[in-house]
Amino acid sequence: MRVSEDIINRFLNGGSSEKEKAIVRAFFLEHPQELEKYLTEESWNGFQAADHLTAADSEKMLHAIEELTYHRRWNRPVIFIRLAAAAVLLLAAGSGFYFLGRPPAQETLAATAEPIPEEEVVNSTARMMRITLPDSTVAELQPAARLHYRRPFGETDREVHLQGKALFHVKSNAGKPFTVFAGRLGTTALGTVFSVDEGNGKVWVQLVSGKVVVRPAAATGKPVYLKPGDKLYYDALRQTVRLEPLKPKPAVAPPAVEEVAAAAPAAVLLEFSNEPLTGLFKTIEAQYGMKVRYEKGSLDNMYFTGVFNSEKESLPDFLNTIALLNNVTIRIDNKTIHITP
Repeated sequence: MRVSEDIINRFLNGGSSEKEKAIVRAFFLEHPQELEKYLTEESWNGFQAADHLTAADSEKMLHAIEELTYHRRWNRPVIFIRLAAAAVLLLAAGSGFYFLGRPPAQETLAATAEPIPEEEVVNSTARMMRITLPDSTVAELQPAARLHYRRPFGETDREVHLQGKALFHVKSNAGKPFTVFAGRLGTTALGTVFSVDEGNGKVWVQLVSGKVVVRPAAATGKPVYLKPGDKLYYDALRQTVRLEPLKPKPAVAPPAVEEVAAAAPAAVLLEFSNEPLTGLFKTIEAQYGMKVRYEKGSLDNMYFTGVFNSEKESLPDFLNTIALLNNVTIRIDNKTIHITP
């Protein structure tokens, strides 16, 4: 069945009859690929709609819009994909929809829905930004990173959407898992520390401590469970997933344990808040009487927020965490800490 452009245009402008609405709705449901010609970026600027499809028809349209979004290589966060999908679903319902700011005057008020309040945080600085979410989870946003979530946060779920790179110290809550959506991946944790790096259709997830599960947005994708130190790499363009388990070789060499034990004071408790690594290692030098060696400039734009308690972990374990978070190698030799990229 083919439908003329005149009928579709009347439908998009809100001027079609009930019979024409039914014809256009049936056409798009039968030929969802035809939606692509109407999915321009300008189309979303004035979008408003009302009414809904049945669950079965909604699922069919959602699959269609996800396929179109992928093949057109739009670099959008998950929430935009969902908005686009919702727009097409409501378009198929055939009432109150308009493109390019041309709604029927009498239907505009009915089509306006109460917006869901959202909070967005953007790191427009050149340094890492540390924020505390309403559930006490701490997020460390790297420069240019964007994080947004629904308000009030944590009442029904703990979901955030990320563009860019961030490290999360998740507040434990067994009843409400914490999920980060980045690209087409969702990373869920109960209480742990992990980092997510999203950009250009690629997503990297690295677990520092605890447990997380990474799920693709597609219903057919299989969940991947990470162990501390594991890295997961996802390429949306090629639709490939690669898991890099923690390498047996530690970032801090084992002989360092004996050397540090001899130099360590009775007890050390250090707290760092958005501390540059250069300053952190100066503190380590002063506390342990050790020297730190690294190439000038190699630690620029690297920061750390956290606590070191020598009664709960050794210095090599602490340095190993620093190494994992910043993709560097740390070696202790003859009371000297060597750091290399």
